[in-house]
Amino acid sequence: MDELMKLNELGLTEQQDEAACLLAYGGMEKQMIAKAVGVSRTTLYKWEKKPEFIEAVDIYKRDKKNVSRSLMLGLLEEAVKVQAALLKSEDESIRLKASDRIVQHVLGKPSSSIELTTNLNNNEGSTPKDILEMEDEEFERKMLEEYEDVESDD
Repeated sequence: MDELMKLNELGLTEQQDEAACLLAYGGMEKQMIAKAVGVSRTTLYKWEKKPEFIEAVDIYKRDKKNVSRSLMLGLLEEAVKVQAALLKSEDESIRLKASDRIVQHVLGKPSSSIELTTNLNNNEGSTPKDILEMEDEEFERKMLEEYEDVESDD
């Protein structure tokens, strides 16, 4: 069953339905939503606690997401054409950026990583250290080693 059709079965008043829609689509303060549908802020708060109202907001949020996705997919073909045109640019830097963008979107963004090996126990015995703290210490140790190597090369 279409989710928007399910809204009719929730038994919300017209005001509640409108408020749920406005909340889901965002862009308005709750005080403004309450005023727009003709209720007090307190009434809106009470509605927000009702399961059927919460479900209506969720349905509208999913609908908003689906509409946005459809719009973006509609623009995808145009975006691909623009990237393809940029690959044929006279300017080498533009071609390079377009190529890089395509590669990153297809293969993922390259990242550098530092391999860290840590011992789960600190020097005082068997109490585990915080993993991030240990990784920070390992990173600092490796950086100092690299710095000392550079210093000794000079």
